[in-house]
Amino acid sequence: MSIRHRRPVRTFILLLLPFVTLFAVGCRPVQVWHRFRAHELIKEAQGQLREGNSNESVRLFKQAENIDPDNPQVWGNLCSAYSILGELDLAIAACKRQVASHPSGLDYNSLGLAYLEKKDYPDAIPTFEAAVKYPDSLASAIYPNLISTLQSTGQYDKAILAAERAVEASGQNPIELTESLDNLAGALALAKQDDRAIQVAERAVEVGSQNPAVLRQALNTLIGALEITQQYERAIPSAERLVEVSAKDSTPVGSALETLIWVEFSAGHYERAVAAAQRLVEASAAVPTDLGMAYDILGAMYMKNGQADRAQETYAKEPRAKSNQTTKSCEIKSTGPGNFSVSCQYSK
Repeated sequence: MSIRHRRPVRTFILLLLPFVTLFAVGCRPVQVWHRFRAHELIKEAQGQLREGNSNESVRLFKQAENIDPDNPQVWGNLCSAYSILGELDLAIAACKRQVASHPSGLDYNSLGLAYLEKKDYPDAIPTFEAAVKYPDSLASAIYPNLISTLQSTGQYDKAILAAERAVEASGQNPIELTESLDNLAGALALAKQDDRAIQVAERAVEVGSQNPAVLRQALNTLIGALEITQQYERAIPSAERLVEVSAKDSTPVGSALETLIWVEFSAGHYERAVAAAQRLVEASAAVPTDLGMAYDILGAMYMKNGQADRAQETYAKEPRAKSNQTTKSCEIKSTGPGNFSVSCQYSK
């Protein structure tokens, strides 16, 4: 598992207006009717957006805006709809109208995501910074966007500071804290602060031990940090635990087994790598494409372990062999810290 930039976390929301506000004291009848009609249009537009009809949702949101331009739901929803359509300039304009009239952390986050889609990092970064300052911001969901953007621009030290703030904001919530620690470990690894990255990743594993989903993520980060420093022996127990957690959580274990194969192989434990590859073949039996790759990996492990005959027997079992294309030989190669590829030569 390699240390990678986190994908931006989408937190576009459909803004809901309590019905009671339609009858606020002091509203004139015409204003109440406009607000009521706009509310109905927005409700319909939100349904269209949920069903994937973004163009129709934009039309309805715009109609609501013409009737009730001060409605607090219109511009935030238009921002979301335009972003989905890829109309980023229009999305940014709508988001700006929203934060100018009814600012919130989530609205600033939506604006930041629109900037990010345009690769406008200089505007995205301060916008995400503004987003996490709001009490309603769901900071744990927004900080990863800020951290990822800073990393994309090579500002690793600032990314670490943002990740440290995210850890503080997570408090004692074990899921949020584990994810924040995981982000901090990734930021430290990208900044080549390997020892700190490992320490933080180990803490993330400890905190997230009761939640399989966040634990898998933390284990992957720890393994990646150990692999970067070529501490393969130290990574093996974490890789074995990753397989165990995936199996208990009814999660497909293929990816976890590939990680275990790689660290065993990198540590020079070829027989153990063969055993893990055999388990991968069993786990991949239901999916022909996965099974073909599993046979390639197993054959490569046999070759590395000096068992050329077993390798050829393995290649002959591949789904591709049934179409008169038989694998001749496969070799496993590193493609960078925590990553590997299997290169095969075929003969008919």
